[in-house]
Amino acid sequence: MTWDERFASPDYVVPAPMQFLVDLAERLPPGGRMLDLACGSGRHSALFAAHGWSVTAVDSSAAALALASNAHSGIATLQRDLTSPEDFPPGPWDLTVVTLYLDRELLRRIPGARVAIAIPLVDPRDGVRPMNPAYLLESGELRRIFATGWEVEHYRKTSPAPPARSIAELVALRS
Repeated sequence: MTWDERFASPDYVVPAPMQFLVDLAERLPPGGRMLDLACGSGRHSALFAAHGWSVTAVDSSAAALALASNAHSGIATLQRDLTSPEDFPPGPWDLTVVTLYLDRELLRRIPGARVAIAIPLVDPRDGVRPMNPAYLLESGELRRIFATGWEVEHYRKTSPAPPARSIAELVALRS
Protein backbone atom coordinates (compact mmCIF):
# COMPACT_ATOMS: atom_id res chain seq x y z
CA MET A 1 0.00 0.00 0.00
CA THR A 2 1.42 3.41 -0.95
CA TRP A 3 1.39 6.39 1.41
CA ASP A 4 -1.25 8.07 -0.76
CA GLU A 5 -3.44 4.96 -0.57
CA ARG A 6 -2.99 4.75 3.19
CA PHE A 7 -3.85 8.41 3.85
CA ALA A 8 -6.76 8.39 1.36
CA SER A 9 -8.30 5.24 2.81
CA PRO A 10 -11.71 5.75 4.46
CA ASP A 11 -10.38 3.57 7.29
CA TYR A 12 -7.50 5.95 8.09
CA VAL A 13 -7.88 7.68 11.44
CA VAL A 14 -5.70 10.68 12.22
CA PRO A 15 -3.87 9.86 15.46
CA ALA A 16 -3.72 12.26 18.39
CA PRO A 17 -0.63 14.45 18.69
CA MET A 18 2.28 13.00 20.68
CA GLN A 19 2.17 14.17 24.28
CA PHE A 20 5.69 15.61 24.34
CA LEU A 21 4.69 17.88 21.44
CA VAL A 22 1.45 18.90 23.18
CA ASP A 23 3.59 19.86 26.18
CA LEU A 24 6.03 21.78 23.96
CA ALA A 25 3.23 23.66 22.16
CA GLU A 26 1.81 24.72 25.53
CA ARG A 27 5.24 25.82 26.80
CA LEU A 28 6.45 27.86 23.82
CA PRO A 29 5.03 31.33 23.10
CA PRO A 30 2.80 31.69 20.02
CA GLY A 31 3.95 33.45 16.89
CA GLY A 32 6.87 31.25 15.85
CA ARG A 33 7.53 29.61 12.50
CA MET A 34 7.31 25.80 12.50
CA LEU A 35 8.44 23.37 9.81
CA ASP A 36 6.86 19.91 10.02
CA LEU A 37 8.93 17.50 7.89
CA ALA A 38 7.31 14.22 6.80
CA CYS A 39 4.17 15.64 8.40
CA GLY A 40 1.83 12.80 7.45
CA SER A 41 -1.77 13.75 8.28
CA GLY A 42 -0.64 16.98 9.92
CA ARG A 43 -1.58 16.21 13.50
CA HIS A 44 1.41 18.16 14.87
CA SER A 45 1.04 20.92 12.27
CA ALA A 46 -2.57 21.44 13.41
CA LEU A 47 -1.50 21.43 17.05
CA PHE A 48 1.03 24.24 16.59
CA ALA A 49 -1.22 26.20 14.20
CA ALA A 50 -3.93 26.11 16.90
CA HIS A 51 -1.34 27.54 19.32
CA GLY A 52 -0.71 30.54 17.06
CA TRP A 53 2.28 29.33 15.06
CA SER A 54 2.84 29.86 11.34
CA VAL A 55 3.20 26.28 10.06
CA THR A 56 4.62 24.79 6.87
CA ALA A 57 3.91 21.06 6.51
CA VAL A 58 6.04 19.01 4.10
CA ASP A 59 5.37 15.45 2.92
CA SER A 60 5.78 13.33 -0.21
CA SER A 61 2.14 12.22 -0.12
CA ALA A 62 -0.51 14.44 -1.72
CA ALA A 63 -3.21 12.60 0.24
CA ALA A 64 -1.39 13.29 3.53
CA LEU A 65 -1.06 16.96 2.66
CA ALA A 66 -4.78 17.15 1.87
CA LEU A 67 -5.50 15.88 5.39
CA ALA A 68 -3.01 18.37 6.85
CA SER A 69 -4.48 21.35 5.01
CA ASN A 70 -7.99 20.32 6.11
CA ALA A 71 -6.86 20.00 9.74
CA HIS A 72 -6.30 23.76 10.22
CA SER A 73 -6.57 26.78 7.94
CA GLY A 74 -3.20 28.10 9.19
CA ILE A 75 -1.14 25.33 7.58
CA ALA A 76 0.78 25.87 4.34
CA THR A 77 1.66 22.59 2.60
CA LEU A 78 4.49 21.58 0.27
CA GLN A 79 4.87 18.25 -1.52
CA ARG A 80 8.56 17.28 -1.41
CA ASP A 81 10.53 14.04 -1.02
CA LEU A 82 13.08 15.40 1.52
CA THR A 83 16.08 13.64 0.02
CA SER A 84 18.17 16.76 -0.54
CA PRO A 85 18.73 20.08 1.25
CA GLU A 86 16.96 21.84 -1.62
CA ASP A 87 13.79 20.12 -0.47
CA PHE A 88 13.67 22.30 2.65
CA PRO A 89 11.60 25.44 2.22
CA PRO A 90 13.51 28.63 3.07
CA GLY A 91 13.54 29.61 6.74
CA PRO A 92 14.30 30.78 9.23
CA TRP A 93 12.45 28.23 11.35
CA ASP A 94 11.93 28.56 15.09
CA LEU A 95 10.99 24.88 15.36
CA THR A 96 11.40 21.89 13.07
CA VAL A 97 9.42 18.74 13.86
CA VAL A 98 10.09 15.23 12.53
CA THR A 99 8.08 12.29 13.85
CA LEU A 100 8.07 8.64 12.85
CA TYR A 101 10.33 9.24 9.85
CA LEU A 102 14.00 8.31 9.79
CA ASP A 103 16.52 9.70 7.37
CA ARG A 104 19.83 10.03 9.20
CA GLU A 105 21.19 12.53 6.67
CA LEU A 106 18.09 14.69 7.07
CA LEU A 107 18.65 14.71 10.84
CA ARG A 108 22.27 15.83 10.39
CA ARG A 109 21.27 18.79 8.18
CA ILE A 110 17.96 19.69 9.79
CA PRO A 111 17.15 23.40 9.76
CA GLY A 112 15.76 25.41 12.65
CA ALA A 113 16.64 26.98 15.97
CA ARG A 114 14.92 24.17 17.88
CA VAL A 115 14.05 20.62 16.85
CA ALA A 116 11.49 18.17 18.18
CA ILE A 117 11.95 14.60 17.00
CA ALA A 118 10.34 11.23 17.72
CA ILE A 119 11.63 8.13 15.95
CA PRO A 120 11.01 4.40 16.53
CA LEU A 121 13.80 2.34 18.09
CA VAL A 122 15.14 -1.14 17.58
CA ASP A 123 13.01 -3.00 20.12
CA PRO A 124 13.86 -6.65 20.82
CA ARG A 125 10.95 -7.23 23.23
CA ASP A 126 8.64 -10.16 22.51
CA GLY A 127 5.43 -9.24 20.74
CA VAL A 128 6.62 -5.94 19.23
CA ARG A 129 5.39 -5.39 15.66
CA PRO A 130 8.11 -6.11 13.10
CA MET A 131 9.48 -3.14 11.19
CA ASN A 132 12.20 -2.62 8.60
CA PRO A 133 15.40 -2.03 10.65
CA ALA A 134 16.55 0.64 8.16
CA TYR A 135 13.87 2.91 9.67
CA LEU A 136 14.80 2.28 13.30
CA LEU A 137 17.29 4.03 15.56
CA GLU A 138 19.64 2.18 17.85
CA SER A 139 19.37 3.01 21.55
CA GLY A 140 21.19 6.30 22.22
CA GLU A 141 21.66 7.10 18.51
CA LEU A 142 19.37 10.16 18.50
CA ARG A 143 21.28 11.72 21.40
CA ARG A 144 24.58 11.07 19.61
CA ILE A 145 23.34 12.77 16.42
CA PHE A 146 22.47 15.89 18.43
CA ALA A 147 25.43 15.80 20.82
CA THR A 148 27.39 18.53 19.02
CA GLY A 149 25.95 21.97 18.32
CA TRP A 150 22.73 21.34 20.22
CA GLU A 151 21.53 21.68 23.82
CA VAL A 152 19.13 18.83 24.60
CA GLU A 153 16.09 20.13 26.49
CA HIS A 154 14.15 16.87 26.57
CA TYR A 155 15.03 13.26 25.91
CA ARG A 156 12.92 10.24 26.70
CA LYS A 157 12.70 6.67 25.53
CA THR A 158 9.12 5.44 25.64
CA SER A 159 8.48 1.77 26.32
CA PRO A 160 4.79 1.13 25.69
CA ALA A 161 3.31 -2.33 26.01
CA PRO A 162 3.81 -4.55 22.94
CA PRO A 163 2.84 -4.66 20.15
CA ALA A 164 3.72 -0.92 20.23
CA ARG A 165 7.37 -0.12 19.61
CA SER A 166 9.68 1.99 21.79
CA ILE A 167 10.28 5.53 20.53
CA ALA A 168 13.08 8.04 21.22
CA GLU A 169 11.81 11.61 21.80
CA LEU A 170 14.16 14.59 21.69
CA VAL A 171 13.77 18.36 21.88
CA ALA A 172 16.98 20.34 21.35
CA LEU A 173 17.97 23.96 20.93
CA ARG A 174 20.74 24.88 18.49
CA SER A 175 23.70 26.21 20.47
